[in-house]
Amino acid sequence: MKREILAVLLIVLSALFLGFFSYYARISQELASLPLAIFLRFLIPMVFCLFFLAFRSLKELFETNIKVQIVRGFWGIVAQYSLFYSLRGISLLDATLLLNTSPLFIPILAWLFLKKRIEWRTGIGLIVGFFGIILVLKPTEGIVNLYAFFGLLAGFSAGTSQVCLQKVSKESKVSTNIFQWSLWCLLFSILPLFAMEPVLHFKSSPGWMFLIVFLTLGIFSFGNQIFRSWGYYLAKNPVNLAPLLYLSVIVSGIIDWVLYQSLPDIFTIAGAVLVVIGAFLSQYNKRSKERPSF
Repeated sequence: MKREILAVLLIVLSALFLGFFSYYARISQELASLPLAIFLRFLIPMVFCLFFLAFRSLKELFETNIKVQIVRGFWGIVAQYSLFYSLRGISLLDATLLLNTSPLFIPILAWLFLKKRIEWRTGIGLIVGFFGIILVLKPTEGIVNLYAFFGLLAGFSAGTSQVCLQKVSKESKVSTNIFQWSLWCLLFSILPLFAMEPVLHFKSSPGWMFLIVFLTLGIFSFGNQIFRSWGYYLAKNPVNLAPLLYLSVIVSGIIDWVLYQSLPDIFTIAGAVLVVIGAFLSQYNKRSKERPSF
């Protein structure tokens, strides 16, 4: 019982960290260009990761399907670029909600690439969830907000990365998967950094504010990842905890209201409810039979 309560608390912390991560992802772009912000977003958590996993052997951290981990890292970096870019033009609530549409893409991708059958309950959940996405996107006169499109791309990319994780989760330890994701995302973030910016582009002179913002961004990023992985590890059935992650949407909405005086309209609220219901239904029938080692 104590184990399950701790798992719930860890997932709630993960959701809170994700909500604040979105806020710092937005303001980080006021201090640095997008490629530099993304690079630092992965560099700082990687330092935390190396410290956290210092007791693991190098061989242990590479005992996995490297090819799948590379693909997972690629889609992870696509998700982050899409999320950061979307935050330039839509609210924190909308960006966080669209990022959290990933559970709606996972069953479809798992069916296409892992040959997993889509259950009837999952199908209903997908229909409900994607109708919710339409309400959130609010297309008018056939035009969809470009920033909202990138928010949805973040959700799709995160879902693709998650399918890759499902592929290797039975053969790799949780700590190995955390390290591999951090490593490949960091390496992929280096390519656009130097391809697009031979000279690092700071929007303001690096100082205490720069350090505080990116250090806090890294803490919220790493905390979200560690708390979620640890919570799922402790839970008897991790899928039952998945709806708690949508607390991050509420946190983002509160930040929008307090700092930007922005409140969601009725379409966004209705769409958010449908996305959460759809995501829950699409994941509900799954049961975790094996608990990977940490």
